[in-house]
Amino acid sequence: MNSYHVLELVGEGSFGRVHKGRKRFTGQVVALKFMPKLGRSEKELRNLKREIDIMRDLQHPNIVQLFDSFETETEVVVVTEYAEGQLFQILEDDGSLPENQVCTIACQLVSALYYLHSHRILHRDMKPQNILLGKSGVVKLCDFGFARAMSVSTLVLTSIKGTPLYMSPELVEEKPYDHTADLWSLGCILYELHTGAPPFYTNSIFHLVQLIVRDPVKWPETMSDTCMSFLKGLLTKDPQKRLSWPDLLHHPFVADGVLVLSDTSLFSPLTVTPSPDVLAQKIKQVAEKSVPTSSGSRLLRRAREQRENGNKREPSGTDSTKVSLRLIFFICIIGCTEKKSLLFIFLKILFFILDLHSFLSAVLLVFTKDPYSCVPLFSENGSKCLYTLGLLLGTDCLHLFANGNPGRPEVDLSHDSLSALSCHLLCFPFALDLPSHTMSTILQLYDSCGIAASLLQVWAFSCSNKDLVDKHNFLMQPRITLALVWHVIQTLPPPLLELPLSLLSRLVLCDPQRSVAHLRKAASGFFSAPQDSQLTSAGHQPPLTRTASSLLCELLQLDELWDSAVELLTLLSQVARCPPSPASLQLNVEASVLQQALTHAYDQIRAATCRLLGNLHPFRPPTPDTLQLNIFKGTIGCLHDSFMPVRRMACRAVGNWLGYIAATFEKGSGSTGWGKEKAQNKLRCLDIEEACDLEAIAEQAVDDEEVRRWTEEARRTATLLAALITDPDAITRRHCCTALGNLVKVDAAVPLLLEEGVPSLLLRAACTDSHNAVRQAAIATLSLYTQQDAIRQVLISLDATKKLLQASHQAPPQCDIHQLIGQLQASPAHQK
Repeated sequence: MNSYHVLELVGEGSFGRVHKGRKRFTGQVVALKFMPKLGRSEKELRNLKREIDIMRDLQHPNIVQLFDSFETETEVVVVTEYAEGQLFQILEDDGSLPENQVCTIACQLVSALYYLHSHRILHRDMKPQNILLGKSGVVKLCDFGFARAMSVSTLVLTSIKGTPLYMSPELVEEKPYDHTADLWSLGCILYELHTGAPPFYTNSIFHLVQLIVRDPVKWPETMSDTCMSFLKGLLTKDPQKRLSWPDLLHHPFVADGVLVLSDTSLFSPLTVTPSPDVLAQKIKQVAEKSVPTSSGSRLLRRAREQRENGNKREPSGTDSTKVSLRLIFFICIIGCTEKKSLLFIFLKILFFILDLHSFLSAVLLVFTKDPYSCVPLFSENGSKCLYTLGLLLGTDCLHLFANGNPGRPEVDLSHDSLSALSCHLLCFPFALDLPSHTMSTILQLYDSCGIAASLLQVWAFSCSNKDLVDKHNFLMQPRITLALVWHVIQTLPPPLLELPLSLLSRLVLCDPQRSVAHLRKAASGFFSAPQDSQLTSAGHQPPLTRTASSLLCELLQLDELWDSAVELLTLLSQVARCPPSPASLQLNVEASVLQQALTHAYDQIRAATCRLLGNLHPFRPPTPDTLQLNIFKGTIGCLHDSFMPVRRMACRAVGNWLGYIAATFEKGSGSTGWGKEKAQNKLRCLDIEEACDLEAIAEQAVDDEEVRRWTEEARRTATLLAALITDPDAITRRHCCTALGNLVKVDAAVPLLLEEGVPSLLLRAACTDSHNAVRQAAIATLSLYTQQDAIRQVLISLDATKKLLQASHQAPPQCDIHQLIGQLQASPAHQK
């Protein structure tokens, strides 16, 4: 921040704030975007980093240039070029633009999109608010928060991004899409510039979906034939027939004004006509990623339902007044009710007076008209709205309304009808652009009210196999909850797996030992080797179509599935942290898949893989092929990864494996290399829940050559670990100290440790590191080192006792520094 003067505030929103700024010593005017870290999830911060990475490489006159980016303790700061105005402000002030000006803007936006698409980047949020105006009327495309850089193997995307008014038909129908979705949005923007309104506009999101998918565009008589032809091409509903590259460049409306920057380094740009092979692969990906539904997308089904209900009965003015009064009455009831029993009474009275099903429909209508008015009901601690809707999700409230008022009209009182309306209401906050802290509060309230459990119950009762669930004890049996979520993971297509996998990981975290036991039982074939899966499932359950290896391999291929791969690796890591009994099935992941994950391009996948490996035993049965020496080599390679979380997890994993190697291949234990009796005492500081089953491991024979290869690879870590003692990350330094403590027990490792100056580095960490946990880990490792005569003599020559005594004045009470000093002062004979 010392390089910039922060001037006046020019904008503010849920993302943060934007200030005009000036660079010191040059006077260059810039825009400073401050985005707070507090309240943002790790995924949001990853997406922010992805946005910055995309913008950093963009160099085009019609795209806002990124000058700099950096982090403070509380904020991420992005520095870009400064533009005076926004396109939507002109629309608000002037309504529409002359066609010649529309043409000028069109040429510049086409130039920007051609540049992005030639670099395989989709913007995915084209709208007037994201188009800035620089000096001399130069158009600047900005806000790459939803942008996506597509790998060569990725030809279509599925995640729904953008603003509904400018979304293409395939997007609102939740179908796979490609770069032509940006071109539809471009058509919407140019149409709005010409006419003063988007091609499809309505206050109802459900009606908007219907218009975009079905209704034709209305063309004004004032539009020229050339302009109309161009916009008709862009606003073609079928993406396969939509005007696209390279034909778009040659359309008469923009042919003479588009700037195309030459770039010979482009590889497989989206701006050329795809080859037959690429087209066939694209069709295949569309088929694989399409999620079949009985009646179109969720939004479209809701639009159809609303239209059909609206045709049945149009409410009069009196009815509208009644709706408002009922809503006020409902809010008063849920606001003043404190106990469940009283709430049931009020709900019963309310139903007899108003007809609960119709009443909830009215509430849904009111929220649809003004969705932000519902936010306080979902985010304020005093509101009982969530508790009420949670009760209506459950089947135990139906008996309250079974004996209706004879004068009340007959309505469908099935559980499905009430739960569906409750689900619609519960979804509203997630369709709004809310600040992170508000959304966090809403999620906490959902959790405290048991909404997730109630939704699982709804899903269970709607399953075709009703015998899966004990209706009276459903919520008391976590094994059923886990089994249901697991069933979802086994049946959903890969693009929809991220949230279920995340949910399953969090369910496991709530009670690891019990949850993992239930999960292993429900999904044993998934975690085990293929032969184990067949034995377990024979006669009891149909064979599963997915295993941990097959699913992970699938998720690693396409970049839009990478976050799901991270969630799966996190789940596997948690399962591995709870070792099963010898009689139960082991976690099995193919070494080739783990090797692929270790060298993956996505930082978070490498970090999650190292976390998993830190919880796996390299020599645990059933087979030696489960984890090979190459996996250990790959993990060692991650010790110098540029991404800090990867180094941190790799250091922990390498440290654990060094402990297993030292315990397993103990010097002097015979030709097999196994030190069974003393192995119990050789495992030091292993970050795992339970000790390994050494008796089962000892049954496997490992020859001397295999022992030599493993110990040689272990000794190779000395150089890399020595460098990590001064790593900027404190947790990495702590893991490093622990790993070096395990390395000293590996055969012939002491000379290498002395050669790298490890005792001196550890002594410095023990005395001067800024984090107590690192100092304590260094002291614990030095205590082990004093048992080696050669290292002990080096420490004495470094005047370690005096330095440790000086450091002891600032040491925490629980620190073992005085015990280490005593070990250094004791005679070698006494130590032995």
